[in-house]
Amino acid sequence: MADVSQGTAKWNLFVKLIDIFFLHFSDRWNKLDVVSIVTYLVILVLRLKTWIASESVKTNRVVLVAGYLYSFNTLCLTLRISYVIETFKGLGTIQIALFNVLQDVFTIIWQFIAAVFAFSVAITKIYMAEKSFHASESNQQNL
Repeated sequence: MADVSQGTAKWNLFVKLIDIFFLHFSDRWNKLDVVSIVTYLVILVLRLKTWIASESVKTNRVVLVAGYLYSFNTLCLTLRISYVIETFKGLGTIQIALFNVLQDVFTIIWQFIAAVFAFSVAITKIYMAEKSFHASESNQQNL
């Protein structure tokens, strides 16, 4: 009887740990932290592999991959700083306003790119029509 109650207590503890695990990962910042830590550990392993093997770092692909992962890890850590900024009372509203301004700027840039593309297509079509017209005139003179 004691074995059954001890097994049930272990099962309840296991279920509680699983619930805590999923509760912890329901927050996006905790997911970002785990991604950052795992990336850092992979970088560390890659650097140690290069160091232990005493290979040249000039043409070493492992060091290159570690550099790419380091830039990704820096990106994750920079995003994490934005969460710290949100926790301050005055900076959170400034950050929201800044994101709204950036969204408007991206809209303007997108409209500018669309206008440049439209005019460049039109100018290219006019240029090709003129070029084909002049090419046909020169071909007629050769007859």
